[in-house]
Amino acid sequence: MRLTFKYTNALVNYLIRIEKYKTALDYLFLPTREKQKLMYEAKLKKTHFSTSIEGNVLSYNQVEKVISSKQDTRHLTA
Repeated sequence: MRLTFKYTNALVNYLIRIEKYKTALDYLFLPTREKQKLMYEAKLKKTHFSTSIEGNVLSYNQVEKVISSKQDTRHLTA
């Protein structure tokens, strides 16, 4: 099944706002730990929602467990 969509003015405006806020966050000073926490949470959400669009049935908590287990074992594969 192939899904189609078209760029509407509303969609383009949302994309522009997202890019604007993303750029603002790139230049915002945050303590390192807070920035890492925000980036980790964004990675979880992005992974969860991206894979759910593709039909993945993992819950947000299951995605978090998979990602955290991969990060915990990364140093073992050197």
